[in-house]
Amino acid sequence: MKKILSLRLFLVVSIFTGSILWTAAYTEPTSSIPSRENILSTSYGTPPTSPTSPLTPTALILPPTVFEVIPLSTMTFLYPDTLTLQPGVMIVPSGEIVQETPIPPNERPGWRKLAETDHFEFYAENGYFPAAIEDLQEQAEAAFEQVSAQLGLTVTEKIVLSFKRPDGSECPVRGLATPSNPPEIVIFADERTSPEQIFAVLSHESAHIIYLRNFPEASHGELSEGIATWAARESWGIWQGSASLEASVRDYIRDSTYLPLYENYDLQRAYNGANCLEYRDILYTEWASFVGYLIDQYGMEKFQELSTSAPPDETASSITFKPPDYEAVYGYSLNQLEAAWLAWLAEEE
Repeated sequence: MKKILSLRLFLVVSIFTGSILWTAAYTEPTSSIPSRENILSTSYGTPPTSPTSPLTPTALILPPTVFEVIPLSTMTFLYPDTLTLQPGVMIVPSGEIVQETPIPPNERPGWRKLAETDHFEFYAENGYFPAAIEDLQEQAEAAFEQVSAQLGLTVTEKIVLSFKRPDGSECPVRGLATPSNPPEIVIFADERTSPEQIFAVLSHESAHIIYLRNFPEASHGELSEGIATWAARESWGIWQGSASLEASVRDYIRDSTYLPLYENYDLQRAYNGANCLEYRDILYTEWASFVGYLIDQYGMEKFQELSTSAPPDETASSITFKPPDYEAVYGYSLNQLEAAWLAWLAEEE
């Protein structure tokens, strides 16, 4: 059975595979991490007293990210098996490409259905399922209800949930979400993985599925990770040992580990290098707090508009991801909004 894959569908799948498919060539940023003393200087300027007051920082223009195209017609894979790609490339469709339709879970060799709940179907691949199925059924429904309530959205299609053994790469993937039909979540875990991590990853990936099934045109990885972490912030905080997203960001500022959003909107630090997991947790937390701030100050509808703004441009040989159009939606640039958010964090402390 064949079908035509659209850019949107595979783009979304690609973004959330994290270090598996998000493989743009990476160079460690040369700029230093700001300290608590200079966090609101130079690039940010004097913070405003409210999000509607004039912002003093000069708006910075963020450059797009360009990826080389590998036509899907040259790749063979059984979804959701992982792919190892050469550095500097990303798989995206080149125009309309005929591609094999993913095999339904119940027809995949070695896959066995274990259980079914209101929102999930649980499968073991080659007998691998390192969690107590009775407990996980309850946890999965709790995770779904929690993030669905935060997002104010839901999905009617049941989510296929399976496990893979932990990714042994230098920059491992901990979970995958693909909003295809049916939507699927893969959790990378074994018997040594903490229940807190499994529940947090499950909540985070469920948020991806719910948001992206409702807004399939959302193509900005940093906003997608931000909204998913924000929606799953309760379980994320338990796993990370943090009282709140905002408390974590204040700790980063105090400890001089804060990563400026306007310098890290492509999330490359989160997916490359020896310290990628540390940077991933920092950036996901920062983006989640920032997204929460935007939702609190401007409303969810504005954020939804932002997440679907500035769609990527595609040619036969490359795809260009443009930053979200903050100015069109909010009237301010990313660095200006970041300044307002940091000022709010300081005031609320």
